[in-house]
Amino acid sequence: MEEIDMGYYAIRTLLPAIMDWVDNSRIKKALPDHPCKFLTQLGNCSVQISLSYLSKEYLQKHVEPNFQRYCNAFTEQLKPVLRKWCIKCNMTEVRIDLRYTAHLVYGTSVHVIVSREELKNYHNV
Repeated sequence: MEEIDMGYYAIRTLLPAIMDWVDNSRIKKALPDHPCKFLTQLGNCSVQISLSYLSKEYLQKHVEPNFQRYCNAFTEQLKPVLRKWCIKCNMTEVRIDLRYTAHLVYGTSVHVIVSREELKNYHNV
């Protein structure tokens, strides 16, 4: 893994990249209009996703019936976002820990690996 200051990248680019995805997804309608801590950085490459900020109706319909399945589906939707973020940051490998909270807590990790050729192609365009 390349040596970089993950705190710098996580603070300045990781959370905004995920939030951009949230803002352009259907989940945005279930979030309050006022600013909230839906995403929080817990560590260098660790993010908490506070599902409790979602509307009560959304939680009851999508999250509460099977919390773990919802978290896994959310993670699958995030993988392309995390991969794109990794490429933009010129990283070949990173592990990102995701912690979901609501009526339960669930944690998982996403291991992103990008080939040097893919990085070269992206940055030489």
